[in-house]
Amino acid sequence: MAFSNPIAAGDGGVLIRDSMRSENYVPGVDGWIIERNGFAEFNDVTVRGDLLIGTPPSPPNAYIHGAVLAGIPTIAIYDGTHTDPARIRGYDIGGAGGLVLDTGSLVAENTALALGGNIAELIYENAGGNLEFSFFKVGPPDNELLKMRVTSVVSQDLEFGFDTTNPTPDLIGGRMYTFGEIYMNQLAPDANYSMRTVDGKVYSGVNQTTTLGTTDTNIAGANAVNVYVEDGWCYYVIVNIDYRNNNALGRIDWKLWDGTPGVGTQLGGTNRRWSNKTEPTNFEGQVLTFIWRQVGTGFIANMNLSGAKTVVTAAVADAQVNAAYSMIVMKCGDANMIGNL
Repeated sequence: MAFSNPIAAGDGGVLIRDSMRSENYVPGVDGWIIERNGFAEFNDVTVRGDLLIGTPPSPPNAYIHGAVLAGIPTIAIYDGTHTDPARIRGYDIGGAGGLVLDTGSLVAENTALALGGNIAELIYENAGGNLEFSFFKVGPPDNELLKMRVTSVVSQDLEFGFDTTNPTPDLIGGRMYTFGEIYMNQLAPDANYSMRTVDGKVYSGVNQTTTLGTTDTNIAGANAVNVYVEDGWCYYVIVNIDYRNNNALGRIDWKLWDGTPGVGTQLGGTNRRWSNKTEPTNFEGQVLTFIWRQVGTGFIANMNLSGAKTVVTAAVADAQVNAAYSMIVMKCGDANMIGNL
């Protein structure tokens, strides 16, 4: 800064007095002062450009650089040792003015803490190679109470959290959820040893009898609606149903469907049951099992049970949904780990 006033400066425009000050200058109270040694004090300052605090460049010198970058107020703090600074930036988060404190390289690896009016996030990002995030999150837009996530460009997202309000695919809100496996002692419970019941159907209180034909006949009352079938899992369904046949040589083919029997998608294989005696009056229990790998897509299933006479077509065969009836739908493992179905 050069001074042209000859009273305050010499011919070179350099301040030769010890200081310049306003008439009302009171240290720490009012007015302003500029001293020859570089000290200055002002009451209010407007900076229309970068603000440097310290001795640039860095490293090795430590300084603070304030600027508005791409419309975002940013303060970069250089510690005098590392090339990449810590940064404090303004951030539109959580419906209020927020701040982001991040460290590291924006093009390689960094960690950030984002704070807003009603949201908080702790983020780790590795942009070199696989792109990965893991964060703790509280607040909108998804109303998570707690959320931890890892994302990779070469694998499926992993996520664990507590969702306080949003409904999940099976229409249950406010629960702990996870995408991916939870391992205990190097074993994944869902994938390796324990089954988990996900849905089912029981007797509704009204007996329903269906006479079976020679084609796949829908069994009245034996359906389970809105069953969420998730991609990447094996499913196991057990059905207990009563049946009678007036011909000991009769055979019934039982099938499980998503949708209308003979039109929708068959789930699992066909259960073939021979009648071991002629019993046209009394019903006997049949236990049917269906298992399949669900790979490619998930869906909301309307599961229906069908039966068809396939050998002695002249026989009379009935199925009845009564107090003995039940259908249990279970996940029985990771489809990628059970590959022979």
